[in-house]
Amino acid sequence: MIKNIFQINPLLLFIFLVLFYSFTTFIMSDILITKQLYYQSFGDQLALEQIDAYMESSKKWAWVGYVILPFILAIKVSFVAFCLNIGAIFAGLRTSFKELFKVALVAQLAFVFATLVKTGWLLTI
Repeated sequence: MIKNIFQINPLLLFIFLVLFYSFTTFIMSDILITKQLYYQSFGDQLALEQIDAYMESSKKWAWVGYVILPFILAIKVSFVAFCLNIGAIFAGLRTSFKELFKVALVAQLAFVFATLVKTGWLLTI
């Protein structure tokens, strides 16, 4: 089964990761974090108008998070692959950056599982 994971096209895996993180971001921002939660959390510290203004602003600029998500994920995976590449050089192994990038993408699946568990737990509470 592990060999099958490494045979997946890296571009498809990257697209899956972007879509998954976009979906969980949507779930967290639109379903879990509600107006009621903001009012309960910040009601003692801020006026209701300030809370409403913050919520309007966050809804207005939410698209920015979805746009930069692929770039952040690419930088994150590239940094992990770069660190693996340095380790491979020090160990005397000859491997391509493309293969290490694929390994870093597959490693992101562990974070997908953790995000699924966290989101599922928050949805049930």
